[in-house]
Amino acid sequence: MKTFAVHICLVSQQPLPNFLPIVENAFRPQKVILLVTPEMKKQADFLTNHIKKRCQIKDIEQISIADEYNMSLIEQELLDLLIDYQPDEVAVNITGGTKLMAIAAFNFAQENNYQCIYFTQNQSKIILYHPQRQPETLLKCQNQYLKIEDYLNLHGYEIQSSTQHIKKNLIQPWYIAIEQHDLYAKIIPSLNHQLYKQAESDNSSLPLNELNKNILPLLKDLGEVSGGHFQFHNKDNKQLANGGWFEYFVFEKINEIKKEYQKIQDIQLNIQFKTQADKTYNEVDVAVLCNNVLYLIECKTINFAKDLGQAKGNDILYKLESLKKVGGLNTRCALISYISTQNKKGNNPIKERAKSNQIELWAGKDDIKGLKTHLIKWFKLLENQ
Repeated sequence: MKTFAVHICLVSQQPLPNFLPIVENAFRPQKVILLVTPEMKKQADFLTNHIKKRCQIKDIEQISIADEYNMSLIEQELLDLLIDYQPDEVAVNITGGTKLMAIAAFNFAQENNYQCIYFTQNQSKIILYHPQRQPETLLKCQNQYLKIEDYLNLHGYEIQSSTQHIKKNLIQPWYIAIEQHDLYAKIIPSLNHQLYKQAESDNSSLPLNELNKNILPLLKDLGEVSGGHFQFHNKDNKQLANGGWFEYFVFEKINEIKKEYQKIQDIQLNIQFKTQADKTYNEVDVAVLCNNVLYLIECKTINFAKDLGQAKGNDILYKLESLKKVGGLNTRCALISYISTQNKKGNNPIKERAKSNQIELWAGKDDIKGLKTHLIKWFKLLENQ
C-alpha cells in the first residue's frame, strides 16, 4: 500500500479527518505540517498535542495562513514548504480547512504532481487523488484505534475520571425493577426523593418505616439494618441505590450491542471531563463513541411528571443542550428515563422540549423494554452494513 512520509493537513473545527489517517499504523507519516488560520490556532494546538501524545510523531510544524481567501497565496505557501520534498513523499489532506483552502490545495497538487487524500468520515475510507489517475481507495481505517479520550482531547477536553469497576452482584438485584416495571415505577421515585433530601448531608441511612417493603431486598447487599434504620456501607452504594443501578443497566445494554456491532468503538460510565482552556467541568452518565460520532446519555429514575420532576427535567435537558457542543457538530445527546415523562393530564412538556432541541428521549416501561432496539437505530448500526 502507498504511504507518505509527510502529511499536509488543513486545520478546521473537525479534527478527525486529519487525525485518523495519521493514527492509522499502516499509513502513519514521519512528519505532519498543519496549515492554520488565526481562527483555528486553538484547534491546531489540540491536534498537535494529541498527535505527539498518541502517535509519537515529534516532527509537527504549524504554518500560519494569514488570508484564507487568497488562493494564490496558499498555493505559494505550499510550494515554498515542499521545495525539498519529492512529490511521491507527500500527501495533501484536503478534507479539512475552508472550501477555498481545500480548492487551493487541490489545485496546487494537480498542477505540481502531488497527491491528495480525502477522508470519508462515515465510511472511514482514505481516498487517493493522483494527477494522472482515477481516484482510488487506499484503505479503510481501523476505527477501533479511536477512543473517547482521543475524541475529547482532540476537541480540547481532558478526562478526569470514569467508573472502571462495578460489583455486578450489587447491581443484579435491581434488574427486577426492569422486569416488574409496573410495581417498581411507583416505589423507586419515593426512594429517590428520600435520598435527594439527604443529598447535602453525610447521612447514609434511611428510616425503615419510610421504606417500601419491596425495596429492602434490593438494598440488602448495599448496607445493613441497624436501630430502625437502613445504613449504607458507603457513599458509592448509596449512589447506586439513587439511580446508579439504572445508569449501569444502560451501560450494560450498550455493551451487549457492542459485542454484535464493531462500529461501537468505546463506552465509558460516569465520565467526568474538563476543558483544557478554562478548566470547566462536565459530567455525563454514559458516553459512547460509535462510527466516529460521540453520543452522550443521561439516565434518570426520578418522576419527571411531578412538579419537582418537571424542574429537574428542564435542568437535565439544559445540560444536554450544552453537552451537544462537546465534540463539534456531530455530537448526539439522549435522556433515558425509567419513569414515563407524561403527566396525569396527558401532557409531555419534557418530551416536547427534547424534540425541539434534537435530544432523543426514551421513557417509561415500553421504551425501556425496547431500549436495545432504540439504541441500535440511534447509533445507525444497521446503515451501510
